[in-house]
Amino acid sequence: MTVEAPALSALGVTGTAGEGEPGTYAPAAALAAAGMAEAALPVDFAHSRLAPPQESTLRQRLTRLAIVGGVVVLLAAGAVVDTQMRAAKLRTLNDQAAKQAAEVLATQTLADRMAFVRGWSGGKPKFMECLRQLTLAIPDNGNVWATNVEVQTKADGQIVGIMSGKATSQDGVLALMDNLKATKKFDVKPPDMREGGRTAREVTFTLNFTMTPTE
Repeated sequence: MTVEAPALSALGVTGTAGEGEPGTYAPAAALAAAGMAEAALPVDFAHSRLAPPQESTLRQRLTRLAIVGGVVVLLAAGAVVDTQMRAAKLRTLNDQAAKQAAEVLATQTLADRMAFVRGWSGGKPKFMECLRQLTLAIPDNGNVWATNVEVQTKADGQIVGIMSGKATSQDGVLALMDNLKATKKFDVKPPDMREGGRTAREVTFTLNFTMTPTE
């Protein structure tokens, strides 16, 4: 194939070519002249008009599905871990609550026992003083005897009780009641008396009283 080099004058270039044939410098002169011209070059090497290679659509879908699947797996794993941690924390709180409830119950039981014992102990045992006064109030003639005595302490410190017994006559029960009132410590209700016993005159009685202990 034969390529003919045009003369420099045809490219609008004037001057002396120097050594060699004038057409030898034609390509270089043409490129320089094109660069100096205001019009754009016929060939734009920076912005190629060639169509870009198309990527595989299937590969893109697989990549996206893999990313979505990974995110879903991470979220599910995080949810499982969070649920397990919450369950463990709940078990710990339940164990602590049960332990505290047991401690509170034990403390309350001890406090109740101490409150009960406090009525029997101390500088002046209240129950003992009550029993002593009941014993002293029984007439000395032996016509009255107690078969049962129940006493308990109220929140305000007073002692309430019931004395059950027998007497050879009602006069003996009334004498017992008068002796208790004479101490100024007992508030005695009228006794409940019923006839019956080994003899026709023997009576059974129930006496309700409230004692205010002296400090």
